[in-house]
Amino acid sequence: MHISPTLNPIDFIKAVFGSSKEYHYKLKQFSYARGALIVAINSIKSAHGLNQNTTVFVPAFICDTVIDLFKAYDIPYVYYHVTKDLKVDWKRFPLDYALTDSIFLIVNYYGFPMCDNQTVEFTKENKMFLIEDYAHSILNVNKNIEDIIK
Repeated sequence: MHISPTLNPIDFIKAVFGSSKEYHYKLKQFSYARGALIVAINSIKSAHGLNQNTTVFVPAFICDTVIDLFKAYDIPYVYYHVTKDLKVDWKRFPLDYALTDSIFLIVNYYGFPMCDNQTVEFTKENKMFLIEDYAHSILNVNKNIEDIIK
């Protein structure tokens, strides 16, 4: 799998139409979301001393390349249900798995923010690490980039 950082579409647009003031030195650029995802998971594991059996909770509505990635890197994963509007289905969340020190992946489908206060509080209360996937949000400007990279 290719995971090396390269110029992404946002940086291409900024390079053509933007100024150098828009560059954020803390951000890593990836050509594929799956590359960013594996680097994020491995960075969390490394920075917090987590073992290789750390479980990633993923929405049941997810691209098959994400699951292929997890299988290729032997990353344990558990699906969680989503509602018809693609929010976390808290009534059916798989609570029979160890939550502490696990990773919670939430996807902002088609540019619509799915990570709400309940999700943030749930991950904090259960000492989980939250990864918010913005792969479908190329032109979404709902978040301030400075808040994301803190």
